[in-house]
Amino acid sequence: MNNIHLLFLTFFFYFMAAESSNAHVQLDYPSGGETLVAGETVIIQWAILISHDQNNWDLYFSSNGGSDWVEIELDIDPARLDYVWTVPLTLTENARIRIVQDNNGTDYQDVSADFIITDTQTSVEIEKKNEYTFKLYDNYPNPFNPTTNINYELPITNYVDLSIYNLLGQKVATLISQKQEAGYHSIEWDASNLSAGTYFIKLDAGEFTQIRKAVLLK
Repeated sequence: MNNIHLLFLTFFFYFMAAESSNAHVQLDYPSGGETLVAGETVIIQWAILISHDQNNWDLYFSSNGGSDWVEIELDIDPARLDYVWTVPLTLTENARIRIVQDNNGTDYQDVSADFIITDTQTSVEIEKKNEYTFKLYDNYPNPFNPTTNINYELPITNYVDLSIYNLLGQKVATLISQKQEAGYHSIEWDASNLSAGTYFIKLDAGEFTQIRKAVLLK
């Protein structure tokens, strides 16, 4: 075996080992470099890069750059891609989050780079938080029968209309129609009175509109 062939095989197995550890799930927030305030509520978010026959998600937190890990939540519904987390009262510059894709076969994971947990909020950080946009998250579970959770986020106080439409564009349910404070909101939708099929969740808040698709099974 020549040196070039050996070098190729070494690189190949190194790539496969690295790929198997974290290439199938991506941690979107926090990803590293953020400054979070102890005691505040944030939303940990991740994305599936390659789907598997999955059991659940496991979330972990480290305050020392990954030397030690503590459980945030285990056995999270595999349909979820976010988690509402209260930042611990541990001041550190080496905080990390780890998400584990717990599968029937090989598990995969992604780990954030270091982020900061502080006990104060600077004017720059406050300004940065005020730049957050409105967001309607994917409902979970999806498909569902007959209930599903709908989460959304408001950066400012606003009048909110959260409604359900069928494929014909007809409104079949109004879940929220009122003024709401800024922050993270969650509501359970019970569709037991509707027929199986595809529906659309529509969030209107001021000039913001976002729609998500939901599939009801019966």
